[in-house]
Formats: sequence, structure tokens, C-alpha cells
Amino acid sequence: MHSPSSPPDAETVGGQVSAPPTDCAQSWQDLGPGIPVTLMHPTLPTITGTVDTTTEDRSIVWVFSVPHGRVLIHAEDGYSLAAAD
Repeated sequence: MHSPSSPPDAETVGGQVSAPPTDCAQSWQDLGPGIPVTLMHPTLPTITGTVDTTTEDRSIVWVFSVPHGRVLIHAEDGYSLAAAD
């Protein structure tokens, strides 16, 4: 699903429009261990790191990030997904 202001290949997760999938950060469903990601939230700090693991349904992702450590993110927490630099 996308809004008129979002690219047609953008993904909506938890009410937020994410960046289009890329080679590094992919859709929530394609995330897996070792993939670099940047997770952005409208009111919380941005988290950049590497996917440590996910649940089978990809609704929960653990990201290892410096300085945040290992962070659990649920797909409905309002974070949008983008390629990590």
C-alpha cells in the first residue's frame, strides 16, 4: 500500500511509509541475519545496525546497533525501513 506522496514500491509498516526496498535493506518480510538496516521513527532515535535475527513471520526483528546494543523492533512499532549507509 502506498500514499500519493510515496513511491509505488514503498512499504507501509505500522502506519508508516517505508523507503523502497534496496539491495541492503529489504522489505520487512525479506529481512534476515546480517542485512544492514536503518530504522527511522518520527519521535524516537534512528537505529542503524545489522539484523541479528527475526521471528519466522518477520513481525519482530532484533538489530545489533552501536551504541544501542541489541534492539527488538516490532513491525507495528512505527519504524520505517531504509538502506543502511
